[in-house]
Amino acid sequence: MVSQTVTIQFLGLPGAGKKRLKQALQVYIDRRTGDSEQKIDISVPEFSALASGTSIEGRYDLNWLVIDSRSFLEATDPQQQKALAYLEQLLSHCDAVVWMFAESSELTVQSQWRQWLRQWSSTQQTVLPSVQCFSQTFKFPHQGIEGLLQCAPSSLQQPLPPLSTFHSFHFQLPKVSLEHLLFVLDSSRQNLQMDVWRVKGCVITQEYVNPVAIEGTINRWDTYASELPENAPEMGHLIIEGLNLDRDLLQSLLQAAIAQGESNSVRLVDKR
Repeated sequence: MVSQTVTIQFLGLPGAGKKRLKQALQVYIDRRTGDSEQKIDISVPEFSALASGTSIEGRYDLNWLVIDSRSFLEATDPQQQKALAYLEQLLSHCDAVVWMFAESSELTVQSQWRQWLRQWSSTQQTVLPSVQCFSQTFKFPHQGIEGLLQCAPSSLQQPLPPLSTFHSFHFQLPKVSLEHLLFVLDSSRQNLQMDVWRVKGCVITQEYVNPVAIEGTINRWDTYASELPENAPEMGHLIIEGLNLDRDLLQSLLQAAIAQGESNSVRLVDKR
């Protein structure tokens, strides 16, 4: 390898694990022996910047597409089909693919993703290298990740495909019913024509003593015990991102999930 700084940008859908990959790659570089002069400069842009159609080529040596491999996106679902189509557009701007959360991905799901990539490669008459990332241990197959670090940069100079209807809303919430909250979030995604691509936050619930962290993507929900920031011990927060989002409708749906007896209301903190 050359003794220089390699600049890498991570692209992908919201919640794909780009920040986790940045941690894993930095740990890998720190552990790697030999070629100690090579440095890696990693950029993880906010998805709102990508959605605006920002041009990326020419500013980074490599662009990697990061995909959450735990759940496959089905083309038969209208919302998931939009996300798949966007990923295929991003592939045209990327030099490699990283499959995140490999240790939590079933083999059948991994096979679906690899078949999807093969089909795209066959259509485009090009082959992109790919590698799995074991995000819990911050490990990669050695030969695979070294191959990605050495792959030739793309010569494309096209801007990213814009997503004009993408929005991000940050809400503050009092205590909620977690069951009701997950129900209204799922309803907003499935029944109201809003394409919810990402939900993340931490809430106080009537069901559990500990605050509950919520991580949601287009086709999965994950909840686990967490902690609230010290500066907001009595209020939870939730960020909802996606296409065609109706802010007022989302706020009213979240209000419906507030626990009985709570006097505070859902409040919009920020929007993008």
